[in-house]
Parts: sequence; structure tokens; C-alpha cells
Amino acid sequence: MEVSNLTSAKQSVTGLGYDDLMALNTFIVQRIKAERAILSRKAKRTLVVGSTVSFTGNHGETITGTLRKKMRKYAQVDTTSGPWRVPMNALKETT
Repeated sequence: MEVSNLTSAKQSVTGLGYDDLMALNTFIVQRIKAERAILSRKAKRTLVVGSTVSFTGNHGETITGTLRKKMRKYAQVDTTSGPWRVPMNALKETT
């Protein structure tokens, strides 16, 4: 989205009432969930068990490990600090 479109969207939201804001929030949350699902499906198709992957940890550090198991939305990744349960859309394949 361009900056001018984002600015005009923000200005439009300013004039909305409570009920309209709640409806808009519901719509935005649904869109975010749909986009995350698309990213998860894409990652699930491209990653294979045994791949070396990386992701951002809880404190912002980059963690690298080996993909052990693919589940519906999450993956189990073996790292030097132990196993992690990571959302599929958070994984990036490393070489």
C-alpha cells in the first residue's frame, strides 16, 4: 500500500464511530489471518523435513535449526538450545 493511500485510510478511520470501528477491526483481523494462512501454506509446500531453517526468537535473536516435523500451522525445529514449536510462516530456509 502506498503512503498516500495509508494516510487517506487513516484519515477516513478518524471519523468512524465505535460500531463502525469494531466492524472494521473484525474485517482487518480476518484479512491478517487469511494472509498468515497463505504464507503458512506456501512455507509448508516449500520446506522439507531436514531443511536448515531460521526464525526470529522471543527476544529478537535469529535462531537456526533443523526442521524435524511439519504440522498444520506449526513446525517443530531442533536447535542447539532444544526443540522449538514455530509458526510455519515465521520460517525461512537457510543454505
